[in-house]
Amino acid sequence: MRILVVEGDERMVNFLRQSLEEDGHSVDVALEGSTALAAGRAKPPPDLIVLEIEIPEPNGLVVCARLRQDGVPTPILMLTGRDTPKDIAIGLDAGADDYLVKPFAL
Repeated sequence: MRILVVEGDERMVNFLRQSLEEDGHSVDVALEGSTALAAGRAKPPPDLIVLEIEIPEPNGLVVCARLRQDGVPTPILMLTGRDTPKDIAIGLDAGADDYLVKPFAL
């Protein structure tokens, strides 16, 4: 599976990349929103997008909404420290398929 990890924290990127690659996945990384949009729109698209909300512009909510507006069907998992019920609702309303709060267990 080809997974796009969108995360601004280099330590988290390295952790996710290593863990996912050990499980046999191919991992692409975007550290900010404009790169994430380009990678999410690529042909062929990634099989999964793991998306942090708090990334350099545009933020993850905007990235998610724009990808959905563009008809990108790739499943999107929000992986973020924002943990209120309102945050979760906003993330899912932006088009995420699921929402996972940091810290998390693999």
